[in-house]
Amino acid sequence: MLTGEKTILEETVRNRVAFWAPLAEDQQRNTAVDIPRSATEVSVPAGDLEAAVDALLGNVFAHTPEGTAYSIRVSVTATHAEIVFSDAGPGLSSEMVTLRGSSTAGSTGLGLDIVRKTAAAARGELNIGASADGGARFTVVLPIT
Repeated sequence: MLTGEKTILEETVRNRVAFWAPLAEDQQRNTAVDIPRSATEVSVPAGDLEAAVDALLGNVFAHTPEGTAYSIRVSVTATHAEIVFSDAGPGLSSEMVTLRGSSTAGSTGLGLDIVRKTAAAARGELNIGASADGGARFTVVLPIT
């Protein structure tokens, strides 16, 4: 549901990446971060966007071996913003891509359900696919306000 609350996308993502950085360092994960210094408003409450980013970053740590590299990239066009989370882990089978957001063995599906609902509430979407490194790629697309 749209609440009218707006959040600065880049600042929120940057803060969550910084929160997870000590764990990434402890697990010797190479982290590539590409977040512009712009200030793009999206119609997502700050807490919801934080929960969505945390869910996707948490999935990297929960579902890939220590030492697995990952990246976070934010890009903005005239109409929308994208947050792309990619990892070099084992990836997702096509069946798992279809089932994401559902409970399966070893996973509740809750994290991706949070991301999907957050994006949908802002009239955006979550796209799931393979990363260039053969791992998973999650793209959150949000309209800009």
